[in-house]
Amino acid sequence: MSLPQEVDLSKLREASPAPAVARRIVEGAMARTAPRRGKGWLIAVPVAFAAGLAIAVVFLRPTPRPEIVVIAPQTLPLPALPALVSGQVAEAALGPVPFRAGKHHVKVAAHGKVVATKIEPRAVRLQVAAGAARFEVQPLEADEVFAVSAGALTFEAVGTQFEVEVEGDCTRLEVQEGIVRVSRAGRELELVTEGKRGTFCEGAQVPESLSEEDRLLSDALDKVRGGSDADLAEATTILRRYAEQYPAGVYRQEALYYLARLSHRLGRADEARAFAAKFLASWPTGRRADELRAIAAK
Repeated sequence: MSLPQEVDLSKLREASPAPAVARRIVEGAMARTAPRRGKGWLIAVPVAFAAGLAIAVVFLRPTPRPEIVVIAPQTLPLPALPALVSGQVAEAALGPVPFRAGKHHVKVAAHGKVVATKIEPRAVRLQVAAGAARFEVQPLEADEVFAVSAGALTFEAVGTQFEVEVEGDCTRLEVQEGIVRVSRAGRELELVTEGKRGTFCEGAQVPESLSEEDRLLSDALDKVRGGSDADLAEATTILRRYAEQYPAGVYRQEALYYLARLSHRLGRADEARAFAAKFLASWPTGRRADELRAIAAK
């Protein structure tokens, strides 16, 4: 014979009988008192009434509401972008993936692939191996390099934003800000300016020589890359000549931008403010405008 299990009677306080059970309780109470005659009904009625009252109390008692806890949302800092290192490959599967290459930002498009050829403090060289990637290049110092290769092409920037996409034997370039110099083995340099696009295919013919306007700006940028005070002074001279010969030239924005920066670098504060003011009069918004506005305020 097994011993009865212990029952926690405290749980019965909150228990509520089902409607069928409650009905049987009332019917049972009435059945036990029905055969009796005489004064038996005086007992049966109060018993049935008491049972019904108990059931009514159980069903009418308000059910306690669950406690609602409101948790205020927390503002969490956004995670830092992962940094590419030399030799690393950045790939994106279903959606764009942002990375950092030194101080610059790279966004690899879906199904894109970018190889970090070299990531050093003053030189960043990347390769678009497949798909598309967008590059946001921070302002570069005189001896800094940011270059992107795609096949036999090399795109070199000096403080700009551009996008490179590989499509079979062709590579598409779109420049959002600044200027990009395009080079390939055995060919003349090509310049693609802000708002312009270029498609370069293997075996396609390109102009045999640069125009005088193109060459002046290219020579000035070569001197900027040199980085010495003598190189920067010569770059300023070339850019001044460009501004005089081509006052409404294609590269006027570039010329004024670098004239302001180089003059500031060389300690020519008045000239730097004057060139910055001319730039801001035509291009008052954007990252370059913010940079030159700081120079103009000094």
